[in-house]
Amino acid sequence: AFDGPLQSIVTANGAFTITRNNFNEFVRIRLDGNRFSVKPGKLEGSRIANFRSWHYVDYLRRDATGRWTADTSGKIPAASAARGNAGNIGNGGVVIKVLTKAVNEGFTLSYALPAREWTLTGTSGDTEKVAVAAAPAGTQWAIKLGDKVKVTLTQGATAFETGDKFTFSMFVAKSAAGKVHVVSLGSTAVKDEE
Repeated sequence: AFDGPLQSIVTANGAFTITRNNFNEFVRIRLDGNRFSVKPGKLEGSRIANFRSWHYVDYLRRDATGRWTADTSGKIPAASAARGNAGNIGNGGVVIKVLTKAVNEGFTLSYALPAREWTLTGTSGDTEKVAVAAAPAGTQWAIKLGDKVKVTLTQGATAFETGDKFTFSMFVAKSAAGKVHVVSLGSTAVKDEE
């Protein structure tokens, strides 16, 4: 059997990914009583089965730890975890709630002093801002961008500074079946996102 390249689950370099993989599987045996050496590129034994095609499809999204995880939201829109820019000074949490009018879109949260103001901007150009009078640890900002998304940011022990940013994305499957994870016999054609 051949096991193809692995989609790394350690580091999610994007917000979402769809993997489609096709395989041809067959069975080989040895009749000389020896084990297979399992060395790459070494052909051993005899093939005793016809090739059998199979495939799998995975929908993955970035989680809060920055790793890929299965997107099991099906037909429901999903958001990736927010990722802070490497140069962020402040720390704190970001909670994302996907709302009823969610669409495929990327978002940026940007912080600015002295107004203690967060700005949420979508790739559609939609923008909302929210400011607070004071921002001690535990302060929360809540921003709603239409009926697409609501974000709640919580100040951590280190205050946010001008230029601190977070990014995240929302993904809605175009297929009537939604995001369906598949392992099945036969091949699958690689198509645009369904």
